[in-house]
Amino acid sequence: MRPWGLELLGVRRDCLWRLHKMGQLDRIRRGLYAVPEADATEHHSLTAVCKCVPGAVVLGRRES
Repeated sequence: MRPWGLELLGVRRDCLWRLHKMGQLDRIRRGLYAVPEADATEHHSLTAVCKCVPGAVVLGRRES
């Protein structure tokens, strides 16, 4: 989740920081948070990159 997205729902940015300090949210990097209990898939890192780098292109590996 991104802070600006939650602001659209009426959640203030400082609330995210407090939830992080209480252990309710993991801070992936500045402006990007996740729920600690969330089941991360193999695509979790790709999702984080795409959120942090708008317009990013992720190329897959070819099987040999």
